[in-house]
Amino acid sequence: MKRLNHRLVYIFIAIFALGSLPLSAQRVRSTTKDELPAFSRIVLGGEFSLDIRYGKQYRARMAVEELFTDYVQFSVVDSTLTVTMDERKVPGEVRKLFKGKDSRSPEFRVQVTMPETLRSLELAGHAVLAAADDLVFDASSVSVKLSDNARIASLTCKTDRIRLELDRKADATLSVTCDSLSVSQASGSNLELTHHSQVSAFAVSGNATLLVKGETGLLKLDAKGFSKSILNGKAPVARYALGTSAQVNAVSLDNARAFAEVSGLGTSLTVAAEEELTVDLSAGATVYFLNDPAIRVLYLKNASLIPYDRK
Repeated sequence: MKRLNHRLVYIFIAIFALGSLPLSAQRVRSTTKDELPAFSRIVLGGEFSLDIRYGKQYRARMAVEELFTDYVQFSVVDSTLTVTMDERKVPGEVRKLFKGKDSRSPEFRVQVTMPETLRSLELAGHAVLAAADDLVFDASSVSVKLSDNARIASLTCKTDRIRLELDRKADATLSVTCDSLSVSQASGSNLELTHHSQVSAFAVSGNATLLVKGETGLLKLDAKGFSKSILNGKAPVARYALGTSAQVNAVSLDNARAFAEVSGLGTSLTVAAEEELTVDLSAGATVYFLNDPAIRVLYLKNASLIPYDRK
């Protein structure tokens, strides 16, 4: 009898031990939502990874860590597909399971299928666009907004007008072809961009970093707030408005004519205009120029205009 009791105790302990190993018991739950209402905007929040694929029907497939499924919010309202995690409701005990030294990261994946109707994409809170078929984008206008450590690993987009907004340490690598490109960066964001456009306009501030290559007919750059920009490629005409210790290196930008309004101690621009350089400089700013352009000085006070070979 004692031997039987001992066996029962061992069995109970074994069952209890299995139940107390949450990591081994965790599973990823997959769900498919077919025949969704039409949408042209995607909003993704939390630590989701997004894959957008081209197709004639609207559908979504999600793979979510089972312990988190009750806190996922999914909806299609007013032509907007929204997938987020209600972080406030996730129990601390669940979070702790994935914070140990040897623990794995929870899985949050979304695969969206849609036709060529995507006009707006918004990512926040460590969300990642892992892949996107370039056929899904609307042919006339596309807006992309990233914030709070959101990231785009790689994206190629072709449309008439593109607007990009990156804020709060967002990071993106993109290749765009368009007539008009507008980019806004702030708060430590990082952008690596290849562009082919008629006009490209950039506003960079707040310790943001910008790396550009490609071609545009007209390049406009408004930079301030300790931002850093490197411009490569070709732009026959370039216009710069720099301040607050912004640093801009356009030494590898093939450029015929440039206009530079630069002010502020520590603010600098290196430009390679070949035909004409017009400057308005003040308050400790510095402009270095390559080649031998015709120089037109509109204003120069307490600032420096220096040939690049004397840098």
